[in-house]
Amino acid sequence: YGTDASNKRSTYYFRKLVTLTDAPTTNSAFTLNYTVDDGFIVYVNGTEAGRHNLTGTATYATLASTANSNPDTGSLTLDP
Repeated sequence: YGTDASNKRSTYYFRKLVTLTDAPTTNSAFTLNYTVDDGFIVYVNGTEAGRHNLTGTATYATLASTANSNPDTGSLTLDP
């Protein structure tokens, strides 16, 4: 966040290229394992695929529903 500790960014964006060797079927399972502080939304090809600890319409300034003192861990099953 630079030299001003009171001027932190609340949002960061990350991209990850995933290449599938075969087209998914209706029986395919995709699991996203995460460690997060405090919340996230994951998009696949521009469509929301899951979220944790965020509600409503999100913008770059949206804060998580609750602040966590320790990172949350878990997994989400994504629709193929």
